[in-house]
Amino acid sequence: MRPASASNIACFTDSRWLAGTYTANPSSTVAMVGAGGMPLSLLFMQYFSNARILGLDKCEESLNIGGQYIDYLMTKHPQNCRRDAIDLVCADGATFNYSECDIIILSIHISNKVEIMERILETAPRARQVIVIERQVRGLRQYFYRNHGFDPSGLPVHRIGTLCSSVLDSTAYRLESRRRAQGASDAFD
Repeated sequence: MRPASASNIACFTDSRWLAGTYTANPSSTVAMVGAGGMPLSLLFMQYFSNARILGLDKCEESLNIGGQYIDYLMTKHPQNCRRDAIDLVCADGATFNYSECDIIILSIHISNKVEIMERILETAPRARQVIVIERQVRGLRQYFYRNHGFDPSGLPVHRIGTLCSSVLDSTAYRLESRRRAQGASDAFD
């Protein structure tokens, strides 16, 4: 038996935190922008929350590889996840409609996080709680993976907290309601 890698442990820890802290449950829809070709995080999230999972990526080839990977693992361990609850969608996060999403995760590799946040703010429902989680690499992994972040100041979001593992920092933000966000923008006029 091979030991778990640090990145797998980070995905595991992040998924447990996500499912436990932000009430991802079978009625939730979780979108991960930048799902990639090895979507372990999607599997962990579905396993721990039983939520509907959307894996978004603008690279169709990565999604095809990711889908094959998920299908392979599901043949080996069908009891671990509901394959029918995981959808892979070829889409750019900067143009996707987030109206069905309760939790949105921004992967470390996506470089247009500002544009994606603008789109989330345009389309995500604001009458209910919506959480955005931004992932960043930490430690020595920063030399291998470039961090693409965004500055939340001035955005109608409230920082909830950060989970730090040996590999990832995952910072959660709650979208403010439209009424509250409108009041804040009126104060600047």
